[in-house]
Amino acid sequence: MRHLKTFESESASDRLGIDINDVKECFYDLSDNGWVINTRFAKRLRNAKVEKGVNKWDGVVSMDLVPYLEIRIHMKFPLRVSVMTLQELQEKDTYKDCITQLKGILNDHDLFISQEKVERIKSGGSQIYILIYRKSDENYIK
Repeated sequence: MRHLKTFESESASDRLGIDINDVKECFYDLSDNGWVINTRFAKRLRNAKVEKGVNKWDGVVSMDLVPYLEIRIHMKFPLRVSVMTLQELQEKDTYKDCITQLKGILNDHDLFISQEKVERIKSGGSQIYILIYRKSDENYIK
């Protein structure tokens, strides 16, 4: 482990070029009505290569990571929220306005919404799950 080197110095927010507060600002109307908006930057493995060295202790492992932004919308007590409630929320004008505003910000930064779905949580509740990627990474996420 002492020979392990890290060459990545940029954070995911730097690589996506968007401020997380700009994203949260799009959902203020929902958060004022009791909805919890969780956002986080993450990275997904695109490609991993292992190049063997002269002996079994030498070699290089390289990994290509694709940054993305994850947004989760749920109530503070998720057991009270059903899939039907979240689907009704998605049909409301307030939610549609939030998504329209978000898409405008994303277009300015060459980003797009890859997934927007309602999913069940292990604890029994449900949430809206939104994934945002760079347009340049569109070929790698399918």
